[in-house]
Amino acid sequence: MNTFEENAGRIARSMGAAARQVADPAPVLIGTVVSAAPLRIRLDGLDVGEESLRINAALLAGYDPGLSGTLTGTGSMGPVTTEVKPGDLSREKDALQAGDSVAVLSTDRQTYYILCKVVAP
Repeated sequence: MNTFEENAGRIARSMGAAARQVADPAPVLIGTVVSAAPLRIRLDGLDVGEESLRINAALLAGYDPGLSGTLTGTGSMGPVTTEVKPGDLSREKDALQAGDSVAVLSTDRQTYYILCKVVAP
């Protein structure tokens, strides 16, 4: 015959296992870029294609933050001033390449939002 503590422990473990089976999955995932063109991401063993992906615009080729103004700094020869106009800082190519890690948000496991590329420090 089991003690009360043994039975209570067994019940608690069973309840925890059942809760994990019905709990909503975490909304933020870490995925791996399988292909940059066409864009495919691997998430929890599932390959997700462009039809289900939405991507942060800053990661796309041609993205232009539209910044303008004057940048100042100090170079080896002294003070440096550079004028910046919209278009001067546009991205030449897509930021994502095969093998890159990305943070992905999904609340329904139907549409996946690529938030950013993640790297080790």
